[in-house]
Amino acid sequence: MLKQRGEQMKDTAQQLFKVWSSGAIADAAPLITDDFLLCDHALNRRHQGLEAVIGFFAETDDIIGLDFELINIFVDEQVELVAGRWVLTATILKSGASVLAPGMSMLRFRENMVCEQNDHYSATDVIRLLFKSHPLRAFSMAKRDLFS
Repeated sequence: MLKQRGEQMKDTAQQLFKVWSSGAIADAAPLITDDFLLCDHALNRRHQGLEAVIGFFAETDDIIGLDFELINIFVDEQVELVAGRWVLTATILKSGASVLAPGMSMLRFRENMVCEQNDHYSATDVIRLLFKSHPLRAFSMAKRDLFS
């Protein structure tokens, strides 16, 4: 039995978040378009293409157990959009501190692949997370984002 378009989109979104959680970011290639755009609205950062996204996730190399639990998924087949709330859990290697941060993502689809992901969450949670492991990086990010 063939899946409905909405179910396919939901499955792809869930698979993509599993890839983000796994740390094997290159495995996202069959799920995203070549011009995929990841927009991190909390940090005011945009990452175009898989290589840029791999670089973005490499910045979190001191965080283990990164896990996105995708919940409350909404699918709109007409505009090819999946929206979902998620909870991020992780552990900072240096301090052993656990982090829990809720957020929301909107994924736009084109030709059965994700072409854009817009992430919305509290930047304050991220700055707190970074201060636990890299105070100078967190300070420079906050300064750049506030004054640029």
